[in-house]
Amino acid sequence: SSPVLITSFSKPGRHGEGKGLVFVCPTGEMIFPTQTAEPTVPGDEPPQQFEYRLRDGAGAKDRRKAGTLEAWQLGASGVLAEPNLAHVALGILAGCAGTVLGFAEEASCGLHFGGSSSRGKTTAQIYGASCWANPAPDKGLLVTARGTDNAVEYKFEAGNFTSLHIDEAKTGNAKMIAGLAFQFASEQGKLRLSSDVKERRAQSWRGFLTLSSEKPLRSFAEQNNEALLAGATVRMPSIDVSGLAAIDPKKAKALKDIAMNNYGHVGPEFVRTLLVNGYHTDAEALRARIDAHQVLLVAGDPHPIRNRAARVFAVLRTVGAVMVEAGLLGPSATATDVDRVIQWGWESYLSTPDARSLDPG
Repeated sequence: SSPVLITSFSKPGRHGEGKGLVFVCPTGEMIFPTQTAEPTVPGDEPPQQFEYRLRDGAGAKDRRKAGTLEAWQLGASGVLAEPNLAHVALGILAGCAGTVLGFAEEASCGLHFGGSSSRGKTTAQIYGASCWANPAPDKGLLVTARGTDNAVEYKFEAGNFTSLHIDEAKTGNAKMIAGLAFQFASEQGKLRLSSDVKERRAQSWRGFLTLSSEKPLRSFAEQNNEALLAGATVRMPSIDVSGLAAIDPKKAKALKDIAMNNYGHVGPEFVRTLLVNGYHTDAEALRARIDAHQVLLVAGDPHPIRNRAARVFAVLRTVGAVMVEAGLLGPSATATDVDRVIQWGWESYLSTPDARSLDPG
């Protein structure tokens, strides 16, 4: 029988270059730039069959897909059509933001949803997580903040090149929450030794993180008698949903149910769109799109901190543009819809105490 080359990957995301490039989804689905991708194989007689695997324990715990892309798009269209659900729309865009960051070779960043309960913060994160896998808590990319630093690093790595969503940050201790934005932005876990005193592989990642909590990020730092450094707010801008009207319970449940029952479809299609457009070999072109959206947001404002925070929203705007071009948000979604959502998010961030504290003038 023909020999089989088995390649096992330790984490999701992009692996390899050229003909050997493969994108590993958190569910273990493999995506190639072409249908005939053939990794370079040493030896005179390369195998006739290739088998790719995501290591057990890596990525999503539940690796099944559910429902259909079309059903998910109905939910996304409903979100975009409702102005009071702009934060949920941001959650949708956040779902694929890590993929844009990875292909554009941009640094990891994220978004914090803060404010009153019953405003849809969790629904926003459910939609983001549903792009790739089961959005039920701790089944895929929607997780809690419980655990040690080591456990959190494994969760970060599960969202490599995709996204990770930590729901209700109040479940973690204040010290850990205050440092999550910095820890995620470091893109590297700590070096540790195994029981036989051998150095373990350090976790590493690049992606987009969302946090949700009723309290602002500032309060978590204050609980530790630490100043909230400017770097935290630009790595993970906060948006306050308290001013939005509460979502009708029936509508909220209907929208949430759509994402809970239709997942794992959008992310892989988003990757295929980036590959078809050649962004896997042209990071500069993808960065140029981000640059253009950033310029529009800051409108000539020279403030360096606001410029850095605007980069996060520019990444989300780029995700939205690609999704609209590929029809991934449904046939009725337009670039204008995405612009409205991004503008709301940017203005919401600028109105938060975190943002105002950066520029008292």
